[in-house]
Amino acid sequence: MNDSGGHYPFVGDDPKRVDKAVGELVRLGAKLLGLAGDVHRDTASIQEAWPKGHTGQLAARDAARMGKSLNECSQAFKGAAGALDGLVQPLVEGRTKVHDLNDSYRMLSAALSAQADHLLGDYLYAGNGGGEGVMLPEETRRQDRAQKAKEDLTNAQNKTGYYTLLEIDQAYQKTVVKPVTEHSDHCNKTLRQFTDGGRAPAGHGHAAGETMYDVSFSLLSALAAPQVADILSGNTPFPTETKAVHDAWMELSADQQMHLLNNDPKRFGNLNGIPAKDREKANRFVLKNEMGRVKAALKAAGMDDTIDPRVFDRWEAENQDGVVGTPTNRVRDALADAGMSMDQAAHALRVNQQLTPDDGTNPGLVHLLAYEPGADDGNGRAAIAYGDVDGAENVAVCVPGLNSTLGNFQNVSGDARKLFNAAYATDPGKQTAVIAWQGYDAPNFHEVGSPGHAENGSKLLAADVNALRVTHDGQIKGKLTVVGHSYGSTTTSLAFQREHMLGDQGVLIGSPGAGGDAKTAADLGLDKKTLFTGSASRDVVTTATRGFGHSLGADPTADQFGESATRFKAESVNRGEHINFADHSLYYDEKTQSESLYSMAYIVTGYGDRLGQEGMLAEPRHTVHEEATDDSGGYDWVADGEGNRVPTAGHVNTPVSP
Repeated sequence: MNDSGGHYPFVGDDPKRVDKAVGELVRLGAKLLGLAGDVHRDTASIQEAWPKGHTGQLAARDAARMGKSLNECSQAFKGAAGALDGLVQPLVEGRTKVHDLNDSYRMLSAALSAQADHLLGDYLYAGNGGGEGVMLPEETRRQDRAQKAKEDLTNAQNKTGYYTLLEIDQAYQKTVVKPVTEHSDHCNKTLRQFTDGGRAPAGHGHAAGETMYDVSFSLLSALAAPQVADILSGNTPFPTETKAVHDAWMELSADQQMHLLNNDPKRFGNLNGIPAKDREKANRFVLKNEMGRVKAALKAAGMDDTIDPRVFDRWEAENQDGVVGTPTNRVRDALADAGMSMDQAAHALRVNQQLTPDDGTNPGLVHLLAYEPGADDGNGRAAIAYGDVDGAENVAVCVPGLNSTLGNFQNVSGDARKLFNAAYATDPGKQTAVIAWQGYDAPNFHEVGSPGHAENGSKLLAADVNALRVTHDGQIKGKLTVVGHSYGSTTTSLAFQREHMLGDQGVLIGSPGAGGDAKTAADLGLDKKTLFTGSASRDVVTTATRGFGHSLGADPTADQFGESATRFKAESVNRGEHINFADHSLYYDEKTQSESLYSMAYIVTGYGDRLGQEGMLAEPRHTVHEEATDDSGGYDWVADGEGNRVPTAGHVNTPVSP
């Protein structure tokens, strides 16, 4: 369990469990060594009782072989215990540091949020006729509030020793992630010496490529085959590496699989390597249980159990806390009795609502691929697949950005359905499955300038995307595409850059930056044929936000980066007159049959090379340097020809011709 209760998760295993494993290994090693001694004495007795004869020789040889195997296992367990024992202290130190960094993050984040709230209250955003934004002061400024916010921020910086959230992110990587990972890798390398080392040639009692311990462990397995009950109790460890999970799962009978899914659905419903159809069974069971508790609590509070999740949002907005008898407090109390929070109940209602969409989508095509309602500090994790992800020819993953949680899961799931429908219209002969992936802790407005959430999310995204290749029925014949919107594009880019995400294509829309040090598509392991970008010219997130907080990397649509990728048209007929926030939410605009949705359907179905003939290509942005008339050196600005183009609508995806 890596949930630290704060912003930064623990890294590595739980030191208490590792320490317990050390004790178990020592105990088992000693027990096996004792058994080896017993077998050695039995061997001598056999030889004494049957000094001659073929039967006696075979019995003595088998007993000696068993004794040797038991002794080998004992030594392996002893060595493994030593390796794990050396890992305990670094894990303990890492968790202590995580707690310290979380305290610093909470303090500094609160101070920065207060400062940001003040600045947002003191300034109004306006645009001039040329489409460039300027900041104008309010008529009345609260100087005392400004001074207090400034002092609080200075105090927080002095007390924590960090000036920015980025510095805390860097400290987390340097003092926690790096050392714990290095110690864990060293431990794993040592452990592998007991299982992968000493490959033997054929003969000499070993098969070709077999290790000195393979025979020992196989003999023990023959004596005590692992049972489902042992897996559930933890006595028999179940693999965690995706390929090993899949292999182990496929070796189980259908009855054994169902037993695991029914008895530990939260674990096996979210374990990469298990086929989507089986994960859905477990996740549906968890959601059904959650919904049962929600409905019971609503009934106890005298409310309609078919309530829309938006009502929860309204109750919270009305701020009815402390007023006896209000719906908010009646429901909150009833949910507390059921062991649930208001957010958890709203999330269950929201996810359940998306499984039966009212837009005509066939419910039989909707699959709950992941569901962890309490993950990420209560924000929750979920993934819904539209179509058969393990059998489709093409698979696309939609990654949301700023402020996305299970509380507004309808946003990314709605986007995924729109892309799913457009992809089907583009190529109905080949199934394209689309996943709405709310699989990471996305930032709120005050955190969006920091890359920390994208860095953490990129690891989760890469693991989930790569698992799709493992569980797929054979190879994915078409394209595996990851579509990142807003801050999700930064997360997607980092997954390609740093986490070896095995996507065939990347699509970055409404991007505030590609993250990391990437300067071209090649830095993501992609090229002009496999990296696609879409940025509306008046989308504030892709233009003006670079002046706030920390940079999230280079603009993937501009200059050298833009030239190395393929930019498609993404203007909307409903775009604002000037730079604005509303344009940031129009990339999946189905009502106007937008340029961007039309283009993305071509991309995810494997026809990205046809964007040119469809008239959907856009020129990259370019940085222009303006010389100054004085000695200031001038200034740079970004030119975007898309801002002067008249947007188009009515782009209807129809079956492509061969």
